[in-house]
Amino acid sequence: MIKVHKLFRNSLNQILSDGFKRYYKNTSWLVLDQILRTLVGFFLGIYIARYFGPDKFGVYSYVLSISVILSSFSKLGLDSLIVKELILSSENKLEILGTSFWLKIFGALTSYLFLLFIIIILNDKNVIKLYMCIISIGTFFIAFEVIDYYFQSIVQSKFVSISRILQLIITSAIRIFLIYYNFELKYFILTTLFEQIFLAAALAFAFSRKNNQQFYRFFDKKMATNLLNKAKPYIFSGIIIAIYTNVDKLFLSKLIDKREVGIYSSAVSLVSALNVIPYILSNSFFPALVNAKERSEILYKSRLILLTRYLLLFSIIFCLIVSLFSKEIIYISFGQKYIASSRVLSIYIWNFVLISFSAIFSKFILAEGIQSVLTINTLIAVLINIAGNYYLIPIYSSRGAAFASLAAQFFPIIFLVISNKKIYLYIKSIFTITNKT
Repeated sequence: MIKVHKLFRNSLNQILSDGFKRYYKNTSWLVLDQILRTLVGFFLGIYIARYFGPDKFGVYSYVLSISVILSSFSKLGLDSLIVKELILSSENKLEILGTSFWLKIFGALTSYLFLLFIIIILNDKNVIKLYMCIISIGTFFIAFEVIDYYFQSIVQSKFVSISRILQLIITSAIRIFLIYYNFELKYFILTTLFEQIFLAAALAFAFSRKNNQQFYRFFDKKMATNLLNKAKPYIFSGIIIAIYTNVDKLFLSKLIDKREVGIYSSAVSLVSALNVIPYILSNSFFPALVNAKERSEILYKSRLILLTRYLLLFSIIFCLIVSLFSKEIIYISFGQKYIASSRVLSIYIWNFVLISFSAIFSKFILAEGIQSVLTINTLIAVLINIAGNYYLIPIYSSRGAAFASLAAQFFPIIFLVISNKKIYLYIKSIFTITNKT
């Protein structure tokens, strides 16, 4: 009996060990890809901004913003569903992949036709409209992301990560080459399109090595209808988030000029690179919070409050330092041409405090099972951001966009505090000092 027990225990440990190693290796590749993209994107983004100057960098950022919004629609909210469907219906993987692929192609075609319509009414130069048309061709190649979801479903993201890292290395080298030999903006636009094409080709090659069947030959009309019905909430939220993160550049372009977009984008790029830090920390501590909640509600709340306080304290001190030395930071990073960005940075950096709080706050929402509040929270944020940009940009220019961004982060939290008792008590506990006797 003892031998049987030991054999069972050893077998269980082996299974857990192998499973852990499998998921650890899979996650490691994803983390490596994310770290490399953040670091390369940060330093190469500064290099490109310095090369272009505020005017051309503003045009580049504006065109990219249009592309991001169109891409969010072309995905049709399927990203969150495909992996789940592939795992639950492993016998229909080719049908799911093929159907999802052609749905994304349809979404790309629809979004591209919409672009052709709106560029007629946009008061932009013809060359900028041409840039939009070129860079947005990349939305069609986003359809190949279904291959990424296939590898995620079988816990083999290594193949996708290698493809993405290879894409990053090659396209970054091309951009450095273009800067070194003083190429014009249009070649950077073409490189961005090539970036999507190369990744699509790399993913297709990786899939062919793993599975020699051609998924794009499959399409199930009934499955397509079912997927779209399930994806409806995600379509809306995806577009809303894309508009929220890019509407400031669109307003700056229309209400001021492209140069102001460049001034604003340079400051935003510095803060955006930092935003990953609080989310890494919150993801790391989330299992500890879940375990604490299962053991004791008091232990869970004490850990949650302590983590929130420390993260807020760190972010406030950090933002204060950046605000005080914003001019020096901009000068060292972007040069004298972007010195006006220091005023934007001194305001926009305070988003880091709210983002740090949101990183923990989102885990609190998940632990408490009140995710439904996030939809209205996002919608309120978008409406405030749009209204804030519309009214503040004509008065304060790029600083107005920074103020609008802060308001869009802050006031939805206030609304949730007023409307939800659990959130109210959580916020109250953060700022309440209890005396232990």
